[in-house]
Amino acid sequence: MITSSSIKWRLKENWSWVDHYHSIYRDDDLMIQCEKITDRDDDGSPKGKPNTSFFIDNDEREFLTEEALIDAYNEKFKFEGENPEYEIKYIKVIQKRKTQD
Repeated sequence: MITSSSIKWRLKENWSWVDHYHSIYRDDDLMIQCEKITDRDDDGSPKGKPNTSFFIDNDEREFLTEEALIDAYNEKFKFEGENPEYEIKYIKVIQKRKTQD
């Protein structure tokens, strides 16, 4: 299990675009990533709070808070920690909606 204090975020990339800044932080040991996108004014100064997203490597889901990332990480790897011979895979199913008559 991990907690907020277990994560060691390191800045990996930082880009400056005309209309926003984009920063990527990673913890390579835990295989997780945090991306922050901050809008910027015409003079180049940051505008407002950044939009932050969190990701787990090889997992399609996007998390909007660090707490949600930690919960999903602990749930995903709980079984693997108990049984390292198995891994959990999430399957996305897309189907046509049922209509009510």
